[in-house]
Amino acid sequence: MSLAHTWSARALVMYLAVFVYDGEKGFLAEPRNAAANWIHDNVKKGSTVWWYYHGLPEYKKSRFPGGRPDAIAEEMHHANHYLSGMGLRDSLPRDYRYVFDMESQAQVDGFQALFTGDSEYREAVRFSENYFMPEYILTDRLIGNRSRNYLAEVVIFINSNTSPTIR
Repeated sequence: MSLAHTWSARALVMYLAVFVYDGEKGFLAEPRNAAANWIHDNVKKGSTVWWYYHGLPEYKKSRFPGGRPDAIAEEMHHANHYLSGMGLRDSLPRDYRYVFDMESQAQVDGFQALFTGDSEYREAVRFSENYFMPEYILTDRLIGNRSRNYLAEVVIFINSNTSPTIR
């Protein structure tokens, strides 16, 4: 094997190692942990919180839409279902029958309103997965987080009408 091939192989292995590291590093500094800590530090205990995948013991679980929780924690790999459907990022599909995991048009409209600013909720904070490899960044900019590894940005919304729940 020539010296050029050796260096090419080493460069490829290094690139793949960095790519794997970038995809996995978030599990060390998990955005969901940061989001849960933020809720514990900023939302009064006993308030209602909706987080599709998780429950926090000090808080009452509330459904959204339907219920009006004090805080909503939304993981972007889930939000991408109703923000993008199978289209480009934030294309806001209108027919719930073409949005994975949605049960009604009201559900799609409620979730989309969170991100378009057309609800009583305001975005309080985002916890990013902080990818730096161009493949992850480009994919996210074009089609959103498609549950690559279930590690995703977490966005927390606060109900403007019940903001006294915020410390």
